[in-house]
Amino acid sequence: MRNLPELTHALVAAAVFLAFAAPLCAQTATSPAPLRRTIDLSAGYTYLHANAPPGGCGCFSMNGGSASVAFGLTPSLSVAADVGVTHAGNILNSTEALTLTTYLFGPRYTQRTHVGHVLPYGQVLLGGVHSASNFIFSNGGNGFSLLAGGGFDVPFKKHWGWRAVQMDYLLTRVPNGSTNSQNNFRVTMGLVYRFDRR
Repeated sequence: MRNLPELTHALVAAAVFLAFAAPLCAQTATSPAPLRRTIDLSAGYTYLHANAPPGGCGCFSMNGGSASVAFGLTPSLSVAADVGVTHAGNILNSTEALTLTTYLFGPRYTQRTHVGHVLPYGQVLLGGVHSASNFIFSNGGNGFSLLAGGGFDVPFKKHWGWRAVQMDYLLTRVPNGSTNSQNNFRVTMGLVYRFDRR
């Protein structure tokens, strides 16, 4: 009976060891696969809160669509290209119509994790903008553009996901006889097709 305390201590020590060792073994056995570089293709609806006329806000709404491709350099960092086309008719009761086309390129960072079903990302893209009408703009309506913002994707199948929302500040610099600068707000929603880079 004198060995009973020693036996009890040994059993307690073994139980504590197993309590910590079991989860570690299970974690090792079910460790997730390594993250991969991907290519993301997306297309969807785009709303643009535009500010084209000089002076004040002069704000109006434009509707259209956009498409993008992101080529993964690492599992999180990619190079993205985005093309968007938005249109508005009878702007500010002027009977004038306007179509804006943007083409942008730059880095995108995506927070990829093994848990959860949301992929948040941020991006800064640079490029150009073209106006298809002479409303407010001059010199053919061509200029510089910058897009900065981000959003999040929600995967729902192996390769498919929802672009639940993407919100961006869009700066366009098109000659308008005044500041030659327009501050716009863009919202995009759509579908994403994602596959591993070989």
